[in-house]
Amino acid sequence: MKIRNRKNIFVPFLSALLAFAFVFGGYKIYAATKFDDYFTFTNPEDGFNSIQNDYHAAMNDYFNEKLEAFVDLVDENPEDFFKKADFKAEETCSESNLSSYCVGIFALELYAKYVDTLLILKKDYLAEDSGTTSSEKLQAKEFRDALIEKEIPDAKEIMMATVGIYDEFRLAYPMHNKYETIIKNLRKYQIALKKIRFEVREFPLKLTDATSAECK
Repeated sequence: MKIRNRKNIFVPFLSALLAFAFVFGGYKIYAATKFDDYFTFTNPEDGFNSIQNDYHAAMNDYFNEKLEAFVDLVDENPEDFFKKADFKAEETCSESNLSSYCVGIFALELYAKYVDTLLILKKDYLAEDSGTTSSEKLQAKEFRDALIEKEIPDAKEIMMATVGIYDEFRLAYPMHNKYETIIKNLRKYQIALKKIRFEVREFPLKLTDATSAECK
């Protein structure tokens, strides 16, 4: 995951942020916007490999967009970005909200749609390219279903880790910007101090016609 030309940021896994919401079955996540553009992986007829690739691409695009939007928010409002509505958590999450809670809620919604699609695929569809005989079809379905069973918890772990990375980035990036500002100001101070030192060297050791060598 990258943000324009910025370095990748690796941070600890935030384990508790969304743990309360993971109940497999008929759960629903409500948000102000349904972000239908991301749900391109919800057609079970596409097959497991296609659905898997489309889902992870959608999740990656989503977090990249949120990270870039957050960087823009901070860079455009370095002094008061934390006062902006999009920075704060909302009870009903809007599409533009960049709080860890709202970003995590929609990531969970994407994941829930993915799980629903995989379960429908497992229940109602044969594996793609499953051969011609009943035995071959059954064997291919068993193998595909095993992949689905593994993919569901793996995708959950990846999603939660990514939400954790996003949450840590929201805390680290503004601090990083502040440190950069402090360092720039210290460098300006260092240059100014150096100029003063050079000017002081030009002062005569003894002032002409002075009655004392000390300043009073």
